[in-house]
Amino acid sequence: MNENYRQINVSAEEKNQDSVLHYFRKMILLRKEQLTLVYGAFELVDEDNPQLFAYTRTADTESFLIVLNFSDSNARLHTHYNTANCPILISNYDTSPHNHLYRPYEAVIYKL
Repeated sequence: MNENYRQINVSAEEKNQDSVLHYFRKMILLRKEQLTLVYGAFELVDEDNPQLFAYTRTADTESFLIVLNFSDSNARLHTHYNTANCPILISNYDTSPHNHLYRPYEAVIYKL
């Protein structure tokens, strides 16, 4: 058993609304509510960017932009999508990215 089991455990995560457990529960619920995220057509965005994995999911008249920064430094997304006024459905930061600049390990889903 890990030495930090008294601090990091399900009981502690349940009490913390900002915990990883709650984040993953929100993500699972979002995927159940927004089937386009699961079954929509997949298209890479800025595919030559080594720091970001960004793509869209589209079905009928609904589209989402998913941006994941897998690096430990800021990364800029090069895209034609203007996300300034797009609703953010889920993010692991409390504030929105600015000018397509994503912070370390940032994950964001926009409704386009």
